[in-house]
Amino acid sequence: MKDESMELLSAFLDGEDVDPGALAEALTDPAAREVLRDFALVRSAVREDPDRPGSAFYARMERELSTERPATRWWRRVVPIPASALAAMLVAGVLVGTWAVMPSRVAPDRAFEQPPEPDRIVEFVEGVDWMVRE
Repeated sequence: MKDESMELLSAFLDGEDVDPGALAEALTDPAAREVLRDFALVRSAVREDPDRPGSAFYARMERELSTERPATRWWRRVVPIPASALAAMLVAGVLVGTWAVMPSRVAPDRAFEQPPEPDRIVEFVEGVDWMVRE
């Protein structure tokens, strides 16, 4: 049996509009009747499921998953500033903080004029620490 015939029978059983000629052609196959019977058995088993959620569940899920969000979020009540303004203030704060902490890297004109004093001096002796190859 073809996959197209199975999809057509499934759509017919689900109550969708199907082409009557294509449905008649699909039902000529003996395997199609068995598939239609199996689809009907599965559908009846699902309808009789006692653990199926009720209408209150679906109403709550519709509210939770809707694209329209209420404007009264807790942070909107505490901070009535648009999110773009909050983002701009955050970026400005990071830039000012970076400039204040590392002025020599942000403002090169304030760089040191002398290199720092060394903490230790490491000396290497020819013949002890390295060999010259000729």
